[in-house]
Amino acid sequence: MNVKQQITNLLSQLTDNEFSFDISKNQTWKATNQLHILKNSLEIINERKLHLKKISPSFLYLFLDSCKYISDPNHQLVWSHLFINAVDYQNTCKIHDYYCRILSQLPISALAILKKLYELSVQEASHPTLSFKEEYVIQIGKQQANLSFSDSTAMIALLKSQQLIEQKNIILEKRDLEELQHSNKIYLEPSKLIELSPLAFSFLPEIFWVSSQHTV
Repeated sequence: MNVKQQITNLLSQLTDNEFSFDISKNQTWKATNQLHILKNSLEIINERKLHLKKISPSFLYLFLDSCKYISDPNHQLVWSHLFINAVDYQNTCKIHDYYCRILSQLPISALAILKKLYELSVQEASHPTLSFKEEYVIQIGKQQANLSFSDSTAMIALLKSQQLIEQKNIILEKRDLEELQHSNKIYLEPSKLIELSPLAFSFLPEIFWVSSQHTV
């Protein structure tokens, strides 16, 4: 059985035969993108021997329609992770359709910024939510995605509109200034403090990693 037939069978199995989409009959570039994403997903599912759960046909239609324009391999892997986590029996998240809509609005450059902010945040065990100066986030855009100043600023605005980052108005006490004035991660002007939102902390693990390590 070839990969295309395996994927077609998998989609049918996950929806109790309510989803009719034979990917082998679609030859467009959009279908090629879908195929690559699902092929990546199938390989990881088989490698980790994941237990799968049923999903709604509406989610599959939404997923396939949303990811059909994604051609960058790194971007496709993010979509593969979302699909795997949606079908993984061990994953208890119930809102992957919502996450699918969010992900469809985010270019790969915005995802690069989010991943770096998330990694920096979770590394600081004593500070579950770190605040970053806007200039530092712009620098991350340049380093991680080769963005210009204006493009990084646009990505920050996009992430705010998707409620993935928040701007905090924090008043620092005088005794805090000396400790924080040399930090790369803290800025002393309240209007420039940025941090990941609670939504980001639940959304990002669903797209950057496969949550389940369960094997049979």
